[in-house]
Formats: sequence, C-alpha cells, structure tokens
Amino acid sequence: MAESRARARAIRSAEIESDFGKTIGLGVGQDAPADLGLRADLNRDSKVNLVDFSILLSFWTTDDANADINEDGTVGLPDFSIMLFQWTG
Repeated sequence: MAESRARARAIRSAEIESDFGKTIGLGVGQDAPADLGLRADLNRDSKVNLVDFSILLSFWTTDDANADINEDGTVGLPDFSIMLFQWTG
C-alpha cells in the first residue's frame, strides 16, 4: 500500500493560527510502526493495560516525552487512541 504524508495546524481566527505540526505518515491497510506499540507500554512491563492508562492520565495535556506516544508535543486523545489499539490487557 502507498503511504500518504500529512501535517496540520489550528486556525482560530485570521489573527490566531498555529505553526504546522510534525509531518506524519498515514497508510490505510498497513501495520502501525512497531515503535508505537513499545511506546504505549509506558511502564515497560511488556503489556499495555490499565497501569499504562493510569500513567497516561497522570500526564494528560502535558508535554511529558514518555507519555506522548505519538510525539506531537502533547499527551492527549491521539496517544490514548494508540494505546487502545496496542492494548494487551
């Protein structure tokens, strides 16, 4: 499958807009990069479970590099989504 690349920015008004974020690769029908699975295991016990979720919540909306699974600069919903995808129980 072919990969597409994307980047985004927020525009609140004509005077208020963000810079573009990091460019990311998107691929439908492709496996997620292996390092995302490892990054979702925040306590490094080889399982992605409730303990990792608790750690993620404790850093919610911060810029903590260990909990920022997708490395976009903020711990938020995309990180939670990746964690759920990698959930092992």
